[in-house]
Formats: sequence, structure tokens, C-alpha cells
Amino acid sequence: MNGGAMSETPAENLWGLRIRGRDFAEQFEPPVRVGRPTYSFDAKFGPDKASIPVSGDDAALWMLLDYLRCPVELIFGPVGGEVWWGWVEGVEFTTSGGLRVQTSLGAMINRASVLYNHVHAGRSGVGTQAQTAWAQHDQSVAVFGQREKIFSEADVDTAGAEAARDNLLAKTYRAWVDYEFGAAGEAGGRLICRGWWHTLEWEYFARQAGLENFEAGSTAHTLGNGTDDQKLAQSLQLSGGEAFYARRLGVKARVEGSPADALRIGLYSDSGGVPGTLLGQVEIAASEVSTGLAWIYADLASDVLLALSTTYHFQVERTGALDASNYYMLQTDEGLGYAYGTLQKYDGTWDAVSADLNFEVGGVEETSAQIERVLTDAAQFLDDIHVDVSSGIFTNQYRDGLTTALAEVEKHLERGTDNNLRMLMEINARLQVRIFEEPAYVENEHYYLLNDGTLNNQIDAPDEAEHCRVGIWAMLKEAPVLENELLSAPTRVFVEWAEYDGNSGKTRYTPLGADKPSDMLRVK
Repeated sequence: MNGGAMSETPAENLWGLRIRGRDFAEQFEPPVRVGRPTYSFDAKFGPDKASIPVSGDDAALWMLLDYLRCPVELIFGPVGGEVWWGWVEGVEFTTSGGLRVQTSLGAMINRASVLYNHVHAGRSGVGTQAQTAWAQHDQSVAVFGQREKIFSEADVDTAGAEAARDNLLAKTYRAWVDYEFGAAGEAGGRLICRGWWHTLEWEYFARQAGLENFEAGSTAHTLGNGTDDQKLAQSLQLSGGEAFYARRLGVKARVEGSPADALRIGLYSDSGGVPGTLLGQVEIAASEVSTGLAWIYADLASDVLLALSTTYHFQVERTGALDASNYYMLQTDEGLGYAYGTLQKYDGTWDAVSADLNFEVGGVEETSAQIERVLTDAAQFLDDIHVDVSSGIFTNQYRDGLTTALAEVEKHLERGTDNNLRMLMEINARLQVRIFEEPAYVENEHYYLLNDGTLNNQIDAPDEAEHCRVGIWAMLKEAPVLENELLSAPTRVFVEWAEYDGNSGKTRYTPLGADKPSDMLRVK
């Protein structure tokens, strides 16, 4: 199976094309003839890429330029059922007079921001990292949809970063057209298409929920060295606009001397402006606290639900006796930069401290729910999202907005479920999305791969190659039975990617773990 397995389909040309308007309302058949396409599917996402040859008179070829970002459905057979669907990313054609024309949305950006190191005038060094506001080209966004890009600049001030942003946006908001004069070859062209999941790379995903913290300032407050500072408690409210389950607590601390006990960090309800009922707590041994101020973290034994518009208290104390020589220091900010609470110390009664504590409360959410949230917030073309699996895996849901929606979704899909299986995403031709668990191998429900690359279905009859099946288990039908305890099921593979070639009428199947196209076979 070097290079992937191949399966064939009938040779007659029964291909067609349906194009929709960019608003998905109007449907029409373009005035061109459709040749034999090449297209692929990915088990993790669905339709991947397609190259669709077309031919027609010069006027029809020039009309192809209007199809950029239009939804496209590739149809096959007498009844015209769709076998691939996506959107038009690029167009290229050669006219009867030898003019070659190419254009693509591959480099189009119509909404931009710049991440930069803010260096003040007259100073040198790395500076403070900052990000400009977003700017966009409204007409381009209205026509093609929103495609974002965060650029990076070094050693600039705010005005310089904004100028760089605007300059980059002016160069990238449209699809540039390239020309080659006197091109050789026959007249004709092709549509270069991508599956809808690729548009998840067009938007960044930000979410403020799942993290309540404060980390400014450079001062430190003593804890546990005398009766004046037996406890410190920072009041807080959630500022991210969503309730969440808290799991991780953190504080920036150091030891003074050699304390032998531990720091106890607790979340408390509010009772008249001071800590009330204990909701959850952690302990961090002094041996885990360094001699220099550094963040330390621990996870609660049980998650604690934190509600909006509710005051809580983040309390820190030592577990052992007060000791004037061996105690702790906690970083604070005397600039009072935390806007959602105040710091108090306990010396028998609670007294106000003119500072804010550096603290962190981190939340968790099931990764399958996080996928749904990403697709809801940052998948502008997708709709009707169905999550048919509960991953059973919980991670922090806060995102700073510097990662694309595609990267976020793919990370969670790969992390999979507590069954040690990946999650997969399916996008159908109606742009409905389904998230589900990768199927496990089931005896007698698999397909068959022959040595010549032909795929047979579950009843061992030849499968139609244009289906380009992925996300299935297949047995290597003609391979011998091997007994080797160091090989795990060497004759069964999970089909991760497949590419149909209309010229040959064959499909190449690539197993999980192999490159695309496959140059080696790695079994699962």
C-alpha cells in the first residue's frame, strides 16, 4: 500500500456543479462544462479540498471570477447527488487568445490587528506587549465574510503599530488578479475549492470566562509572622460575563526563612463583607514555595460553581503556628488595580489593606462543550451545531484571543474523550455540524482493502470510488494473519484521508498516522 490504496469508479463523465450566492440564497448552474475533478475528504473534518476543471467560451470563463467564496456542490451521476461540497477559494483559466488569469482568497485579509512591543520614546529594550484595536474593510467583509489576521511588529509605539495595521489591511483586503500573456495550452480553467472547516481559520477565538485573576504590582505583604497578619483575604467578583466552575487556585508567594508547614488557600462565600462559608480549599507545602516570588497552584478536590454578580473571598493562611523568623510573603499591588474587590487582613478582626492581592481562580469546562462554544462564536458560515458526545475531559476554557477557532477545535478533537478515542467533526452540504466520537473497531462491521487499493464494503462488494469514504475501519483483505505480540492489529486500518481522482476514476485511501498522500503505512 505504498502511496495509499486505490479504488476505481466507472469512466463515464457524469459530473455537474451547483453554485450558490454568497448569502446561500440563490442557486444556479454556471455556464461552463465540468470536467473530471479531484477532491478529498478528511475524517476529522469532512470535505477537504477540490480541483474542478471547467471549460466554456471566454465570456463564461471570465464569469468564474465572480464565484470567489461562493458555496459549491460537486454532483455526480444521473440523479445529481452531491459527492463533495465547500466554497470557491481560487479561480484560474486560460482564454482562447492565450491570456492566463489567476486569483485566490488564500492571502485575503479584511480585518486586522497588530501585536507589538510598545517602546516609549527615548527608551530601549523589549518594551510592553500590547495589541491594537481591530480595523476592517467593511465592503470586503460584506462580500467575502470576515477573515482576521493578527500581525506582529517590534519596537514601535501605538501610532506606529496602528499605521502598520492600516497599511497591511490596505494591501490585503481584496483578491489580487495575476495575468500571464501568451500562455501556452488549451483554453479552459478550474475552480480551486476548500471544505467549510477551513473557514474556522478565518477568525480568532476569545473567551473571558474561566479565569478571574490579578497579577499587577511589585510590593509584598507578610503572612503568618505575627498576630497582625494571620490571614489575608481578597474579595472578588467574576468579570468575564459568565459563571464557571472553579478548580485551580493560585497565588504569587515566597518563603522567608524556612517554614515547615503549608499555605492554605480557600474560596469563601461573603458574609457581611468578610469571608463566610468555606466553599473549597487547597494546601501547598512550604517546600513547593521558592525563595523568590513565583506563582504556585493547586487544584480543588471538588469544583466550585461561581456565579455572576456575587462576592467571594480568596483567603490565604498558613497551616502551622505563627513564626516571626519563618513565614511567607505574598505579592500585592498598592496601586489598587483590581476593580472587583478589596484586600483585608485578619488580626483577630478583619481590617482593610491598602493593596490588592495577586491571585488566580481558574475554571474548567468539558471539552465537547468548549467545541460547541467555539463554533457558536467563531464559525460565521456554519449553523445548527449538534454535539453528540460528552468528552468526559475538562480543561480551562479561558482564551486570550490569539489563537484561531480552527486551532482551538482541532486541539479538543485530538484530545478526544475519556474512552481514549478522538472526537470528529462532520459538516454536511447544508452546513449542519455534528461532533461525535471516533468509531471504535467492531468485528464484522468493517470495510475491506485489497492489495490493488480497491475498497469493498461491509458485504465485501466493490464500493463506488467517488464516495471517497473516510472515518471507516478497513481490513487488509489479502494480508496474511500475523501473530506478533509487538504488533497491534497489523491488518486493520482507520481511513483518515482519501482523495478521488476523476481522471483515473480511482480513490487513494490514507490510513491514520500516514502522511497525505501516504508514503508509509502506520496501523492503529
